[in-house]
Amino acid sequence: MILSRVIQHFRKQEWTAIAIDFVIVVIGVFVGIQVSNWNAARIAAAQERQYLSRLHDEVQTSIEQLRSINELYAFVQSELRSVLDVLEGPSDVEELTGTQCTSIFFSHIYEVQYEGLPTVEELLTSGRLSSIHDNELRQLLARHQQHLEGWDRVMEGLVADRLVIPRVHSDLIEINQNVLDFGLEPAKFMNERMDHAATCHLDLMRTDAGFRNDLIDNTTRQGLAAWFASRQVDVLVATHKRLDEILDIDHGTEESR
Repeated sequence: MILSRVIQHFRKQEWTAIAIDFVIVVIGVFVGIQVSNWNAARIAAAQERQYLSRLHDEVQTSIEQLRSINELYAFVQSELRSVLDVLEGPSDVEELTGTQCTSIFFSHIYEVQYEGLPTVEELLTSGRLSSIHDNELRQLLARHQQHLEGWDRVMEGLVADRLVIPRVHSDLIEINQNVLDFGLEPAKFMNERMDHAATCHLDLMRTDAGFRNDLIDNTTRQGLAAWFASRQVDVLVATHKRLDEILDIDHGTEESR
């Protein structure tokens, strides 16, 4: 339509009309490109919003998961240190408490099954991490991945030659059958199982230097694992805060940090 009209104007040497047609074509192309760009930007913004919403949910879940694990770590660590105090202190303590004894059994368990944030893995694998435009958030997600990779390397070293105390010192600690129920959440397990999951012979433990050294080694390794887990929680909490700001989410008085 435009082309045939331009040809007619050209034959009649209507230069003003040709110029007007040319301007109309240029403007049409420009508007078309702008509309296409606006539509692409709208789609990209909607996709980024979906990513951020998914990240927000995943971060919240990860914080709850790791805090639950850290709660168990902290409890076991406290009990293990109290056992060491008993072993090194006066001999008037005749037996360990149920939770102290069970903590000795758990002293070799510090491998956290935390796989990270699925959305971050998806963005990295597909090369679309740049679709997250907030620079502060991208830096936090990068820190999360760095901590996760460092954590994996440390865990690999910690578990390579870890010592299962009840296996090596079976004359000092006996595991009761009810410890087999692992269907409970960590906090619930502490309340319902730890007080009577094992039986310890404190008199024999006091005279076994090898047991004391092994217990210190396990306690130290578990403490290092807990420290790495707590660092990851700190990064996730900062990430959650930034996501709340970007998505304009107000948790009110709800404990969300």
